[in-house]
Amino acid sequence: MQLRFSRLGLGLALTIFTLAAQAGADTLAPLPEGYSGHGGMSAYRITPEIYAYHYDHGFSGGDAMGWDPQLQFVWSRVAAAKACGVGAVPESAIVAKLVARYGQSDTVHEMVGIGFHQAQIEAAKAQFCTATRLDQVWALLPQFVQGQFETSAAAPSQAEATAPTERVPAAAALAASAAAPPDAAPAPADATLAASAWTSRIDLRSYVGASEDGTTNGDEVLRVVRREHTGRAIGLQVAVGLLTRSAGGFTFEKEHLRGEKVKDIANPGVDLQPDRLRERMQAYFTAHPSALPAQQTRLDLASGDWLLVYQSLSDNQSAYELRYYLMIATPPKKISFFKSTPGTVVVTCQPQPQVASLEEWEADHYAMVRKTAQAYVDQCAQQFAERLPAVFPEPAIAGL
Repeated sequence: MQLRFSRLGLGLALTIFTLAAQAGADTLAPLPEGYSGHGGMSAYRITPEIYAYHYDHGFSGGDAMGWDPQLQFVWSRVAAAKACGVGAVPESAIVAKLVARYGQSDTVHEMVGIGFHQAQIEAAKAQFCTATRLDQVWALLPQFVQGQFETSAAAPSQAEATAPTERVPAAAALAASAAAPPDAAPAPADATLAASAWTSRIDLRSYVGASEDGTTNGDEVLRVVRREHTGRAIGLQVAVGLLTRSAGGFTFEKEHLRGEKVKDIANPGVDLQPDRLRERMQAYFTAHPSALPAQQTRLDLASGDWLLVYQSLSDNQSAYELRYYLMIATPPKKISFFKSTPGTVVVTCQPQPQVASLEEWEADHYAMVRKTAQAYVDQCAQQFAERLPAVFPEPAIAGL
């Protein structure tokens, strides 16, 4: 953990230093005479020509600065897209895929990774942002959005064409793709990016346990509440009553018992649901590109119960039901420092719990739970898809 924090501090320091010390560079000087191609990225001051060399030839060995060279490759290309202005960059979607693949927090990917590279590029972007490099970035972004990071391709030589290439606007490219006959040639990368353009406008965030405003409770992993858990809870409350000589009855709700956690079965609201919702949004905005919101929009996925709980306390052979709850809403809006208005609920999804014996649920390490989770996720994704025309209406519909 200490190593990761030190990298965070180093990345921030290098970013600030680079912006201050290299701002205003007019030309990319030639590589230092005798430079072997190794060690330049670990220097206290990384010169623009050294950075450009490693951008084109790879960040390996000590020049990967302790990170996976492929991760450095992806960070640098996303940074180039942002610094050189290739258009709307679906950074949040790419970062989500990076977190899933490489771990670390989104802050590490955004600041230590992409932010560091962006600072290097912006120090001399007039000379760095050649058409050759931009064409490569333009082709790679759709792959990154899909989580396809397995490439070691470096940018072609700067000796190639440097004039900017004309690109079809995203909306026009999407329309052209939709109108193409079935036997037409495959759509260019531009059209693929246009179909994913919603990822740069809609930020989909998932929470479990507690949301940003601290109001949403949920289960990070599967929670199993058995009949014996209730017996222990009752016995504890009786003991407390005897010790304190308190009068009156006591109540409890089995849903609130801690139970036991199955740590390798994550709440599908975080593990599976986001990708299902992205698939539905991809399909919707591909079919209805004019419905894409003009402003940045955020949707929060608040996951609640992920619970396997008994039905009857008095029945030794009681069946158990699997519960799942998800709420999708826009975030609260701040009015002032002390006040905010609640967000708008888009979907609340609570599938009818499936019921089986505890033995059936537990068989093959909860295979039935995993299968049922897929069905729950699909049901919630369908509810969400049915709400999309109302949440993101096309202009003509909005005026009715």
